[in-house]
Amino acid sequence: MASLYVFDIDDTLFDTTARTIVRDYQGNEVCVLQTPEETYAYKLKPGESFDYVEFTDAELFNKSAPISKMIENYRRIQSKIQLNLNPGSKIMINTARGSFDNLDKFLETFKKHGMDVQLDNVHCAGTIPGSMPASQKKLIGIRKRLDEGSFDIVFMYDVSATNLRAFLTLRKEYPNIKFHALLVNDGDISNFNE
Repeated sequence: MASLYVFDIDDTLFDTTARTIVRDYQGNEVCVLQTPEETYAYKLKPGESFDYVEFTDAELFNKSAPISKMIENYRRIQSKIQLNLNPGSKIMINTARGSFDNLDKFLETFKKHGMDVQLDNVHCAGTIPGSMPASQKKLIGIRKRLDEGSFDIVFMYDVSATNLRAFLTLRKEYPNIKFHALLVNDGDISNFNE
């Protein structure tokens, strides 16, 4: 069966050190949010905005610590695809991040951990303009891949229940495809059920 494997980056494949900065209307730093969970939970006050500049820093990303279990899982799937065990299968990186400031350095991070990642298989949802939630922007990339291929099944690995819940809504749009949401927690994978 042709499968699409969708992997998030932050806290799914890598423990990253990028932080979200909250700024006031004058651009002053209000606070720094250390984790994606803190960012999801933070409610912006009037005049505040999120600054994601650290999430575009490829050099900072290159220093990320790999989550061994997930990297091994990725490489196992990659090997199956390279051996053409499931013809038509693909891997996609789907991140809420914007574009990186150095794409070569970004790709080098994956390569040094034995992961074959090509730019055309990366969707940076943060590049999509507008105030749509990241979970919905991530779906745009998945829909594009589903419309380009002929997949029987889709697996999504993510640390965010919000992202996985949004992913499962695609069942209605693609009734002939099976969707498996997989929640990642410190490298451990469990089935996510609404």
